[in-house]
Amino acid sequence: MADGESKAETVEVLSKEAETLKAKLEEELSTVAERLEVINYLNIKPRRVLKGHQAKVLCSDWSPDKRHIVSSSQYFDDYFNPETYKT
Repeated sequence: MADGESKAETVEVLSKEAETLKAKLEEELSTVAERLEVINYLNIKPRRVLKGHQAKVLCSDWSPDKRHIVSSSQYFDDYFNPETYKT
């Protein structure tokens, strides 16, 4: 049973350490949050509206030359089935 007890002690020590670290992170987060300025008003307006997706856009990214945007939507599997395009 000595091995089982040492494992239990190790788990207990690690649990206490995790709780201590979590408390420390929460304290740091609140300290940083106190120093932030409140943003009252954002003056953001759309420059262009990109159309073409019939569902929620899941992700988007710029091409390496920064001239094009690639995006994917929720219904990608409706149009592209990987089983159909096996090589």
